[in-house]
Amino acid sequence: MALWPDRLARVRASVDRELADLISARPRRVSQYGGASPDPDRAAFDLAGVLLVGEGGQSDLAGGNTGTWLARIPVGEAELQVDPLVHPKAQNLRKGDLIVAVQRGGAVYEIARVDPPRRNRIVLRLAAQ
Repeated sequence: MALWPDRLARVRASVDRELADLISARPRRVSQYGGASPDPDRAAFDLAGVLLVGEGGQSDLAGGNTGTWLARIPVGEAELQVDPLVHPKAQNLRKGDLIVAVQRGGAVYEIARVDPPRRNRIVLRLAAQ
């Protein structure tokens, strides 16, 4: 009797039903000479996933000594969690592919890292474009 996988699937479906955003995944191929273009071997597709975007802010490179440096960099985290059973194409996403948050004004993110496989989700770490 497979009680645990069945419960886990129901929990994933409940979370996605309440929290998932419509996402457009756009695979890209990075050239060895720089730049990126759409990947002809992997077509763009739509999926639903839980998009978590950190508040962000700014970090002072001077370490609090603002008289020395005027450089400030934006700091924020974003990740996309996708159910691999519902969206099997998401398993082919790679670093450098684009993610467009359709319901969030078309915000564009680049996949910075794909976390190691987990039991119930594909986790993609994102960088803002």
